[in-house]
Amino acid sequence: MPACGICKRIRAIFFRSLRVSPFILLNHDETLSSVFTLAHEAGHSAHTMLANDHQPLATADYTIFVAEIASTFNEHVLLDYLVKHAETKEQKISLLESAINGILSTFYRQTLFATYEYRANELVQKGIPITADALSKIMIELYDHYYGLDIRKEHYKPYVWAYIPHFFHTPFYVYQYATSYSASLKIYQNVRLNKPNAMKDFLGLLKSGGNDYPVNQASEAGADLTEKETFMAVINRLNDLIDELEKTLESR
Repeated sequence: MPACGICKRIRAIFFRSLRVSPFILLNHDETLSSVFTLAHEAGHSAHTMLANDHQPLATADYTIFVAEIASTFNEHVLLDYLVKHAETKEQKISLLESAINGILSTFYRQTLFATYEYRANELVQKGIPITADALSKIMIELYDHYYGLDIRKEHYKPYVWAYIPHFFHTPFYVYQYATSYSASLKIYQNVRLNKPNAMKDFLGLLKSGGNDYPVNQASEAGADLTEKETFMAVINRLNDLIDELEKTLESR
């Protein structure tokens, strides 16, 4: 029996012994944020189930780099569905504003944080002491560069580095999240434009687990991360959302 078949049999025995099916743990409170969280986590679950079904144990587990492609792809689908079926102008405005803020925090802010991690590690490589003032100085400079904001006007804002758990528990996670977010938008764009095999290629990514380097996996799914076009998918999406928001605000 091939390794994949053995894994399937072991999982089947395990779940039968527990008398339960796979499930998602959520703190769902019926807010819009919780609905998007459900879609996000369902993307991870689908990814895991498809990877387990199509990969042997050794390559079933996948990296963060591709994990967030699956989850954020679901968010794009849900957003477009909700905007299309919004019952009131106010609902549509709320959805569009939420999506715009989401891109600013998910892509731009995460990229800012990734640059912070890079510069903080440069201090280590150069033998420069790591102090609170040194780390805050990096943040002050980056917020000015990215947003033109002087965060010293907010009493504790220069210490934002101290309360981002990913910096301490999952180093360089923010870089991977911003990158995979770009890839998921490019893949979703391909699907929306009905490009040949776009959906098949995306499902192929979910089925591939961790059987290759993540950049190669994303490329085979339709998002070449060595090309500017993939990252421009985020910019294009943001422009489209802003245009739609302006149009909705001007409508009666």
